[in-house]
Amino acid sequence: MNIDIEHRAPDLRGGAAGGRLAELAARASARGLGLALACAALGGAAIVLAQDYALGRAGRMGPGYFPTLLGWLLVGAALAVPVSGPVEGDDSAPGNAPGNDWPAELRALGGVTGAILLFGLSVERLGLAGATLLLVLVSGLASAGARLRELALLGVALALLASLLFVAGLGVNLPVLPA
Repeated sequence: MNIDIEHRAPDLRGGAAGGRLAELAARASARGLGLALACAALGGAAIVLAQDYALGRAGRMGPGYFPTLLGWLLVGAALAVPVSGPVEGDDSAPGNAPGNDWPAELRALGGVTGAILLFGLSVERLGLAGATLLLVLVSGLASAGARLRELALLGVALALLASLLFVAGLGVNLPVLPA
């Protein structure tokens, strides 16, 4: 009886769970890596710049507490982006679909950035509730699939939540409604 046993090296191209992870890591997009580096740099800068301020503790935060916390969260997000980010050739990942529409991505980036700037410029005139509603509407309209009714409902809910949290709860000195 002649038995031919062939020894093969494990296929690491997606067959086993470990192979899938290796494949994902090897094919991580350059865009995801750039995002990770930007988050890490921004987070690191926040941590370094906040060192000049008193940290305090969770119950009594100093001026350096939130920037330090945010910096560490950004660094943590930077570590997670290459692992969970879109994979080249994966058509289900947003931004990787065939016929990727760069103008739409730029519209989204400009819409969200513009909405944040608009919020900062309008919060004193429109009040926290009005500026929050404006923020949600403008940033939501940057998406091609946005529905005005849903955005309005979300904006009203977030305006109410922000007003209760910041003005009523934390005592931030901001007008809730237009003066």
